[in-house]
Order: sequence, then structure tokens, then C-alpha cells
Amino acid sequence: MKPNHHSLVLGSTGAYTLSPLPLQACAHNSINDADIINRIKTEYAQDKLLQSLDIRVTAHKGVVSIIGKVYTDAQHKQAVMLALSAHGVEDVNTYNLIMKVAEGV
Repeated sequence: MKPNHHSLVLGSTGAYTLSPLPLQACAHNSINDADIINRIKTEYAQDKLLQSLDIRVTAHKGVVSIIGKVYTDAQHKQAVMLALSAHGVEDVNTYNLIMKVAEGV
């Protein structure tokens, strides 16, 4: 039996842990990185919170990096949750997903 995979998500309001997923459920070998990127980009383009933002997505061996600027905690959480929910994703790096305060606020 393989160990469980836990994802820790860091947001501007703190950290939260998502439910553990068995490694078999997120095995990278069943999908390639280009497919992962396309699935996430499609989700972002269809999401009302994210569709107007310029967020880049990269992936390497199932580890996704989200790069860009968001303006609210809800946008940050949505970007992470959609990325984590994509088939084949093993982990999400948000180090370059920057929370920026909108000008004039």
C-alpha cells in the first residue's frame, strides 16, 4: 500500500491542508505535463474569478507552478484549488503567485 499524499496550501490568510489523496489517484504517469497545463488553463479561462487575470501555468512531472498576480484571497484560493483538482497534478507551487493590492484601494 502506498502512502497518502497531502497538499499544504498557503494563502494570505494562513495555511490549510487539503484532504489526503492516495498516490494512485494522482499518479503522474497517466497524463503528461502539457495535458495538465491545458486542463488548468481551460479551467482558469472559464472561471469568473480568474478569467480576467494573467496567470501562467507550468508543470514538470506533475508538479504545477502558478505564476502571476491575483488581487483577492478568493482568487488565490480558486487558482490553487482548480490546479490541485486537475487530473495528474501531484503538487502545486504558488511561490510566484503574488497577491497584489489593486491600485486606488
